[in-house]
Amino acid sequence: GLPGAVNPIQLKNDTRSWTDRNNDLIPQLDELGPSTGYNLGTTNRYNPDLKRPYSNELNVEIERQILGDIVVNVGYFHRDRLRTIGRRNMAVPRESYTPLQVTERTSGRQVTVYNQAPALRGLFDVLYDNAPENDGFYNGLDLGFNKRMSKHWMVMAGVTLERNHGRQDLTGDLNDPNIQYSRGLFQNDVPVALKTSGVYELPWGINLSGNMRHFTGFPEDTTVLVGPNTVALTQVSQSIRVEPRGKTRYPNVNMTDLSLKKIVRLSERFTAEPVMDIFNVFNAAPIQLWISQLGPTYHRPSSILGGRLFRFGLNVNF
Repeated sequence: GLPGAVNPIQLKNDTRSWTDRNNDLIPQLDELGPSTGYNLGTTNRYNPDLKRPYSNELNVEIERQILGDIVVNVGYFHRDRLRTIGRRNMAVPRESYTPLQVTERTSGRQVTVYNQAPALRGLFDVLYDNAPENDGFYNGLDLGFNKRMSKHWMVMAGVTLERNHGRQDLTGDLNDPNIQYSRGLFQNDVPVALKTSGVYELPWGINLSGNMRHFTGFPEDTTVLVGPNTVALTQVSQSIRVEPRGKTRYPNVNMTDLSLKKIVRLSERFTAEPVMDIFNVFNAAPIQLWISQLGPTYHRPSSILGGRLFRFGLNVNF
C-alpha cells in the first residue's frame, strides 16, 4: 500500500542485460550490463500538500409491483473516483525519453517504444501526489423482474449494463510515455450480465430449481515485450500495450446449473433432504485466461471454466 512506499526495508529485484561471451549459459559478473537501479523507500516521498482521495456515488432505484405477484425494478448507479494518488519519477522527466519506431522481433508487430536517457539510468525521486489522470468512473444500470412464488413456481431475472472506466496503471510512473493506452476499461469491466433463476414445485414434494448466467468476457490487455533481441534499451526490456483494453475480449460465459431436492419426514423430529446438484449442465468450456502477449504463444489458454459437475448430498434436520 501507500504507507509501504516510503518503507526503506523492501524486497527489490534488478533487470540487466546479459551477454554470454563464453557460451557456458552461466551469468558471470563481467557479462552483465549496468544496473537499472533500485527504487527503495528512501527514494520515495509524498507531496506535503497531498489530499485524501474520495468517491462520489449516486444510486437511484425504483421498484413497482404489477399484476399481483410480479415485481419489476430499475436502478442506476454512478461512482466517481477522485483525487486518486499516482507516482511520478521526478528524476526522469517525460521529455528525457526518446521515441523509437521498431518491429518487435518475436511478434513482428511495429510499435513505438520510448528509450530512457542513458545518463538517467537508475535514478529515482518518486513523488506521490494527487493525479487527476488516475481518476475514474463507473456507470451501471440494473433491470430486474421477480415473479413471486404462486401456483407452484417462481422466477427472478435481471440484466446489468455497466461501464467501468479509468486509468489502469495506477502504480505506473506517470512520467513514463511507454504506458500507452493508459486510460480505458478496467480489467473487470462487463458490459452485459444476465441472470435468471427459478423454482418449480414438482409432484411428490420434489423441488426443481436452476439458474442461468451470461456475461460478456473480460477485456484483454494486449501487449508486446520489446527486449534486447529487438533493440538495445536503457531499461533493458519494455512491455508495450498495443491497443485499448477491451478491443479484444475473452470469450463470453454462459452457464446453467440445476438442483433437485425433496424433504422426507422420518419422524416428528427428524427430516431428511436428499439433494442432487448439476453444475454447468451443458459442459460449457469458455477460456477464462490466456496469454495476451503477442508472439507464438498468443492466446494460448491457461485457464478454462470447470466442466460439468454432479454433486449428491443429504441434509438431516432434527
